[in-house]
Amino acid sequence: MTRPWKTVFVLAAATASTLSGACAPTTTELTVRPRPEDVWLGHIGTGPRQTRRVCDRSPRDRVGLALCNPSTPPIYGLEDLYRAIRLGEGQPRMVAATTHSLGLSARSVSTLNPRAFVFEDTNASSGPITPERIVATSFARGEQFVELVGQDPTTYDYNFYLLRFEQECNRSRCTPEDLLSARLESGWTDWTLYADRDLVDTPLDCLSCHQPYGTASYKFLLMRQLIDPWMHWGDFRGGNEHDLCPIQPPDGAPGKVVVTADGLDVLLALEGTSGRYAGVPVSELHAAKSGQAFAELLNDAGQILALGPHPEAPSEQLYFQTREVVCERFNDGASKTWNEERSVFLSRGLPTPYYGPDVTAPNLRAEVLADRLGFLRRHADEDALDVAMTFIGRDVATDIGFFPRETDSAPEILRAMCIRCHAGDTDPGLRRARFNATSFEHIDPKAFREIVRRLLLPRDSPELMPPVRAGELPRSAIAKVVTYLRDHCAKPNACY
Repeated sequence: MTRPWKTVFVLAAATASTLSGACAPTTTELTVRPRPEDVWLGHIGTGPRQTRRVCDRSPRDRVGLALCNPSTPPIYGLEDLYRAIRLGEGQPRMVAATTHSLGLSARSVSTLNPRAFVFEDTNASSGPITPERIVATSFARGEQFVELVGQDPTTYDYNFYLLRFEQECNRSRCTPEDLLSARLESGWTDWTLYADRDLVDTPLDCLSCHQPYGTASYKFLLMRQLIDPWMHWGDFRGGNEHDLCPIQPPDGAPGKVVVTADGLDVLLALEGTSGRYAGVPVSELHAAKSGQAFAELLNDAGQILALGPHPEAPSEQLYFQTREVVCERFNDGASKTWNEERSVFLSRGLPTPYYGPDVTAPNLRAEVLADRLGFLRRHADEDALDVAMTFIGRDVATDIGFFPRETDSAPEILRAMCIRCHAGDTDPGLRRARFNATSFEHIDPKAFREIVRRLLLPRDSPELMPPVRAGELPRSAIAKVVTYLRDHCAKPNACY
């Protein structure tokens, strides 16, 4: 099914050992510096042995059954993966794309680098919608990851998976050109499967988002813009007052344009009408009713859950009020609704959907559209994920919550950046339970020193907090947090 991980993961495992006090790898081994994600996964395991761990649990959902079946044809890319779980071209499938996401790849998703979904078309037949038919994949360029979910037909539990793959470029170093182009989507040499339970207590933890009502609650699928207008989805083209706003212009008056958007037009320009993205024809993605299609999937999945063994489980989405936000901004230049939602979401450690349709920095949008290959080659020495992150404007990223505002207090910063993983109800058996971001009274001196150490680590350290993929703290914010925690130290003279 897979071959052992080569250079990068050998190094990742070595570095992981270093973190736990083992001997450091030799200089000759350090030909490639592992990314933090490689180190986190190196702690868990890689290659066939890790995949067997998942398969030995005998998963019954469609993803697990396919990827653990030894008779499944080899998987060398996204198209092979789709065929394996019966979502290939010509099979009953739907596709969708977002140009702004708050999932695992949140900081890399924009009009220049959308997040694509492939899932079962539950309307393709007249038969009942069953758990076996709830299956979906998610992919964005920039990292060698595919996210998958399937539903167990016995327990009705959602099983989330992360598939990590490797390519020839891993023998030396994968450049932005390798990871932010169609090269990423085929030519896989190895892959490893992780289940959601394997990723707990890492920054790749699926359940920190997909279990929003606490560790003892039911897992469910998420969609922040659950009803029309789906502003951050690939088919959104903006609209006028008649289309979007509850307060209509006078009868017969033409509606003024409230907001403009171009959906996946940028992707179409970059890839061409015959191009592919995420292993899907761009023409198929461009034509898809993305927001509506994904909302229908969640609606179907919700109906199935209601029939299952846990109908009382909470399933309310963290709903973003698109219509109110865009119309308030059109009428008043600001949105009270968005400001209130931002405050509530960040208090729960969750970033906020942006108030506009496009999160892309205008200068980079123009530069990449003019010459994407040249742009990627000019940034060849940089990390691909870092390059994709620059596509989102800094002011936009701050509004979303990837960076704190200068006016944020230390408690606000700690809650927004930490509480998603370090909450009061975190399983006490997990390492991250050592810090409770909901209570700052009487900080233990040892905990204080560890928090400060991790806040000040280099940006590429696997121990840095918060992880770069979730957000970043400028030095001024770190200083504010350190002062606040020192002021709340149980033994003030011991916190230094």
